[in-house]
Amino acid sequence: MLSCFCSVPSLVYGQDDLDTIEFVVTNNYNPTISDAYKISDFPTIDVEPLFKPTLNYNIKSDKFTSDFEVVPVKPARIKGEPLQKLYRAYIKLAGGSPGIFAADAYYNSLRSKRESWGVHVNHFSSAGNVAGAGYSGFSDTQVNLYGKKFLRKHTLSGGLDYDMNKMHFYGFDTTDAVIAAMHDTITGRKATLQKFNTIGWYGRLLSHHKDSSALNYDVRLAYYNLQDNYQSMENNFTLSSDLTTYLPTSEFIHIYFKMDYNDDRFYKDADSMRILTNTVLTLRPEITTRGAKYKFTVGVNGSLDVIGDLYADFYISPRVYFSFNLIEDIMIPYVGVAGGLNRNTIRSLSEENPFIMTDIHDDNSNTSVNNTVNSIKVYGGIQGEFSSTSSFNISVTRDKLDNQFFYVNDTANGLGNKFGILYDNVALLNLHGEMSYSFRDKIKLMLLGDIYQYKMDIQDKPWHRPGYEIALLASYNLEEKIIARADIFAIGEAYAREYDASGSPVAVKLRSVADLNLELEYRYTKKLSVYLKLNNLTAQRYYRWNQYPTMRFSFLGGLTYIF
Repeated sequence: MLSCFCSVPSLVYGQDDLDTIEFVVTNNYNPTISDAYKISDFPTIDVEPLFKPTLNYNIKSDKFTSDFEVVPVKPARIKGEPLQKLYRAYIKLAGGSPGIFAADAYYNSLRSKRESWGVHVNHFSSAGNVAGAGYSGFSDTQVNLYGKKFLRKHTLSGGLDYDMNKMHFYGFDTTDAVIAAMHDTITGRKATLQKFNTIGWYGRLLSHHKDSSALNYDVRLAYYNLQDNYQSMENNFTLSSDLTTYLPTSEFIHIYFKMDYNDDRFYKDADSMRILTNTVLTLRPEITTRGAKYKFTVGVNGSLDVIGDLYADFYISPRVYFSFNLIEDIMIPYVGVAGGLNRNTIRSLSEENPFIMTDIHDDNSNTSVNNTVNSIKVYGGIQGEFSSTSSFNISVTRDKLDNQFFYVNDTANGLGNKFGILYDNVALLNLHGEMSYSFRDKIKLMLLGDIYQYKMDIQDKPWHRPGYEIALLASYNLEEKIIARADIFAIGEAYAREYDASGSPVAVKLRSVADLNLELEYRYTKKLSVYLKLNNLTAQRYYRWNQYPTMRFSFLGGLTYIF
């Protein structure tokens, strides 16, 4: 490049001529850069020695006097909900048609940490007649005395009860010429009167140990004596206890024991009496374990049925229950197996059907009433909540019942207005459902339903047992001033046993029915209110028990007062 540049002198201008210099390059050009001076990667810092000055000083303090006085401050207290004011007495009086009178009264002690006691009196009666039937007047009177004593770790309670129930065997057709011709000694008020007098007492000792590993117990004693208008008497004494505790591994132990003694006495004439005794001993131990989402219980139920001093039967059945919280209390499926002995007495039967014959034994029987044996019960269902204001429970149950009782009309007196007892072994299928809804204590709804299917061994029909039972309960509270309640009860078809002209038994259908009731209450003040109750608004004439028509439309009105 240099030689080419130097060979063109005409392109260079200057004042003096330059000498010509020739360079001869024999190697390739190799440029180099000399090494530069670099700063060290680890710089050093020159530190000067720290100078610490020595300080010497004094503080001169003077006392400051003040007239301020410290006032103690009361500790803060968490207030609970205000206690509701209690009143000693409550009274309810009402009257209505046909010939209805009702009274209900309470007198109680006020709030106390030591004891609680009270008296309750209730009366309900009617003098009205049911058209086409015998005299149907009745009265129910109840008196209760009760009390509790609160101890440091126990509660001691007890009471006395008295019940008097009067009714008449009015289930005969007064339009029938044959019955109308009968003397008053058969169809008159005195002849058809039945009266149950029951007096009893009870006591209870309940422990309250806070330590979960301690043994808690609930011991109960009870006795009653029942007498009727036909020289029958029943004595019943029960002793029962519940023992509960938790194991160190958190399992819950529950042991239930009950001794139930019953004797029925029948005076056939002034100088003779027959006593039939029955004792039932029950022992039911269980253990329950819980997890975050499940509950599991397993145990056995053993019962000894002692018939007088003649013989005894022993029954044992498993008790198993399992539930699983599938969706956070929204859906909880459950299954179980159970069984046991169901005690039947004259009192329990007459409370269900007051028109039974109390002298229901015969010369070949050793007991007046047989107990029902539930040899096996299998059930399952789903319960849960639709929302915070509604819940549901649906279940299916299969029972195997031995000695299940059924009511049949007794025709010995020519009227057929009393009921005897027949027993049969039954396979019972029950579909049960219930739903509830509540909105701010203003609206409350509850729907209950049961469907029954019986499979009998001997009897043609499950006498006087309906195919279904449905109840709808509703209430509405308007600003604690006006309260409305409505109830609808639907009872399915049932069958009664009668005899045709040839004396052969036949099944008579008792039709299904729906019963509508309405109640309105107006609270004039917090202490005084008035109410009106309307029963059987559709005025239907139906039969819960064969030959016993129910009362048609009736009403009841009255007032309540607390003081």
